Amino acid sequence: MFKRIAIIAGAGLMAVVSLSAASVQLGQVIGGVNFGLTTTYMTSGVGSIGTSTLSNYDTTLFSNSTNSGTPPTPFTGYSNTAGTASTAGSTMVQGAVTFDMVSQTGNNGNYWSLVGATPQITIPVGVFGVQTVWTMMNNAYGLAGANNTSVTFTFDNAANGSDAASLNILTVSLVNGTEIRDAVDCTSGGSCASLNYANTIASTVTNVPPTISTGSGPATVSVLAKNVYSSVYNAGSTSPYNGTTGSLVLDDEGFGFGSTFVNQYLVSVKVTDNSGAANVSNTGVSAVSLVTTGLSPAPEPASVFLLIAGVGVLGLVRRRRLQQN
Repeated sequence: MFKRIAIIAGAGLMAVVSLSAASVQLGQVIGGVNFGLTTTYMTSGVGSIGTSTLSNYDTTLFSNSTNSGTPPTPFTGYSNTAGTASTAGSTMVQGAVTFDMVSQTGNNGNYWSLVGATPQITIPVGVFGVQTVWTMMNNAYGLAGANNTSVTFTFDNAANGSDAASLNILTVSLVNGTEIRDAVDCTSGGSCASLNYANTIASTVTNVPPTISTGSGPATVSVLAKNVYSSVYNAGSTSPYNGTTGSLVLDDEGFGFGSTFVNQYLVSVKVTDNSGAANVSNTGVSAVSLVTTGLSPAPEPASVFLLIAGVGVLGLVRRRRLQQN
């Protein structure tokens, strides 16, 4: 079974997620191709980017480290050429999780760098019955043991979070070196011995007590960090990794909610960098995928009316077709 969900915005039609079985890859869909977390997608509905910017792995997360003198290629279709986007529809896969990578015309950015006066992004979702959220995140210069990155999940009976009576908002704080790490794993040479950047992940489930600001939620959220991409590097003369060797890594983090919110919509996922200083942590968000029950709620008369009227985030349009093996 193949499904596609589209969210209707008041300013026109914009397909925002592509769905295969109960796996949802967030992004802007154009002509049946997912272009990932583009600016258009990120600023739709309840989304926002603050002062965060689209950046390229080579120049920020990988800190100009190189693969034996050759820039790394994390995925097929990847571009590190200024002004040239990665190939639309490019993906990265970790186990059963698929991530659709950013492809934005006139920009070779492939992840959102949380920097500036408002180092956070709010990723619009509006999907019903979410059980697990997979974020593809790393940071740059995140000190071991620090809580530089937090992820806030908003659930509600309304896809846009407008039902105040059913609103649930909870935040999970990640520990550098356990649930998230630096994208450069410096292992030998140069300044490696003196750097305290987190270069490990637990690779086993950790149960993190969330901070619940509105409504209710589980006592703990299970978080599992896994490696998506790894390659050796030999750095040149760029500080702080000049003269060092090690690995360049990209990871994902699975947030498990079980059946807690399967009768609600996941309205949004907000990622915040709490470091409060330039060149400290710089959390990077590449992609987001979801695991859902695959079920849809019964349409409400009010939602149908809004869909006709064309106001705000109006609802969900779903099409199904059978796929022959």
